[in-house]
Formats: sequence, C-alpha cells, structure tokens
Amino acid sequence: MLITLAGLIVGTAGTLSMAVGAYMSTKAQRDIRETMLSKIDIELENLNMEDRTKRVKDALNKMGIDEKTASEIAPPSLSTDINISKKITEVSEVGLSEEALESLEGQPYTRAYFT
Repeated sequence: MLITLAGLIVGTAGTLSMAVGAYMSTKAQRDIRETMLSKIDIELENLNMEDRTKRVKDALNKMGIDEKTASEIAPPSLSTDINISKKITEVSEVGLSEEALESLEGQPYTRAYFT
C-alpha cells in the first residue's frame, strides 16, 4: 500500500514537472519570436524607401526568389506598403508572421496539457 502510494506521488510529480517544462519552453519561444517581430517592425518603419526595398529583396531572395525577379517586384508594390514589407520580412527572417502567432494563442496550455 505504501509503495503504491509513493509510486503514484512520484508519477504525478513527474507528470506535473514535464507539463510545466513544456509550458515554459513554449512560452519562452513565443516571447522570443514576438520580440524578433517587434524588432523587425521598428527597423522597417525607420528605414528609408531604398533601404526597405533592399531588405525586401533580400527577404525574397532568402525565400528562393531569384535576384532578377525580386528586383522587379520589390520596388513598385512591396516596399511602398509597410505592412506588406513587414509580412515578407517577418516570414523570411523569423519564419512566422504576427498573424500566425496570434492563431497559436493558448498553444502553451495545449502543449502542457498533452505532455
């Protein structure tokens, strides 16, 4: 009886420990990505049009679009609209846009629950 109770206590403690660890890990990853996205937003808002165009071209190149095509599409449409520039740069540099992070609301709780 005492051994069974001790086993249950140890099992419960291990489960809770893993759940808290998964929650904290996911929350930390989310905080890091949110900080990176905020940094990109601030940087792009403070860039002049020429530098923003270069940044968008670099982001498009990083996503697999060749230099010539990126040079054709970046200046007229993407660089002038700050929101489009932000989305392209965010996806290229961070891997997720702000909308993708918002769709993951509550995910730390879900991961911790299913651990």
